[in-house]
Amino acid sequence: MTGQKHITKQMIGVFHDTRLALSLSREVLFLKSGKIVQKGDFLEIASKILLEEVFEIDMVAYFQEQDTIWSSIVEN
Repeated sequence: MTGQKHITKQMIGVFHDTRLALSLSREVLFLKSGKIVQKGDFLEIASKILLEEVFEIDMVAYFQEQDTIWSSIVEN
């Protein structure tokens, strides 16, 4: 069809849950103290080191805790 314009929609969301961000986003920005630390495709740029730097937590312990929380919610 000639004469039609392609419309691209974008949305900005702020997430502290990396799994939620990954499920809703392709491109992500990691911020720390209001400054961009890294940006790009989540699966290409995310690493344990980057996530620990940005969130200042042990990511392995965090995900183990989240699995426990979500498991108890799903079971009830």
